[in-house]
Amino acid sequence: MRTKKVKLQVLQEITVEQQHKVAQPEDVMEIMQKIIMLEPKEVQAQERIWAVLLGNSQMIKKVVLVAAGGFTECHVDLKVLLRDALINGCGRIILVHNHPSGDPMPSADDVNLTDRIKRGCQTVDMKLIDHIIVGSDRFYSFARETPGIF
Repeated sequence: MRTKKVKLQVLQEITVEQQHKVAQPEDVMEIMQKIIMLEPKEVQAQERIWAVLLGNSQMIKKVVLVAAGGFTECHVDLKVLLRDALINGCGRIILVHNHPSGDPMPSADDVNLTDRIKRGCQTVDMKLIDHIIVGSDRFYSFARETPGIF
């Protein structure tokens, strides 16, 4: 029987140096705004998706860029996302992505992505606790705005 080799790649890892506990979406946004602002303007114009990896005590362990796309869409490889969470011993994940248009309102694709990641997390006994979409001057939190999705 032949086995197939698969190469998984993390685009960017950010270790959070200070201990940050997540109690509400604003706690995540405090970190993510700093990360996003460090990126060059041309990169900020592309859709990007990060996973904020949390321990069971809601402390941020790591922030990982899991996908980078074009101006209107981005694909998340669920295997990469879950691998990073498992390796880091994280039981909870917050998905964060930017909308280069500046409007943080979720599209149907964003809702489908949230559901797909949630179901994938459940298969390995993890929990997706929020999906935050970052716009120009505001953000949308699925946990806050549509809590029934979780």
